[in-house]
Amino acid sequence: MNRPQNKEIKFEYPVSLGGKEVTSITMRRQKVRDAMDAEVMAENDTQAAREVALFAVLLGVPAANLMDMDMEDYQKLQEGYLFLTGNRPRISEKNSDSASSSSQDKPAGD
Repeated sequence: MNRPQNKEIKFEYPVSLGGKEVTSITMRRQKVRDAMDAEVMAENDTQAAREVALFAVLLGVPAANLMDMDMEDYQKLQEGYLFLTGNRPRISEKNSDSASSSSQDKPAGD
């Protein structure tokens, strides 16, 4: 299966990258070395710090530039990453629990 190599992500709230206001950015597919580089950049910090470092590598920008992004736009980066990796966002456990319990609560044959 051929997945896209890049994903353009459009921002609702422009962000300053390298002194320029940008309204979109292109994320590329991840390589193994990107994960390794991000781990080193994040200095084994939190999962969130590793994610920001990884996105910075995939976007070709310093991680510090991502820190001032609007959260809505950052979530678009997360969605873009999931799109490129072929992963789908998970249904929250709360939703999946209620869906499974509602089907279990019904008597058989209804």
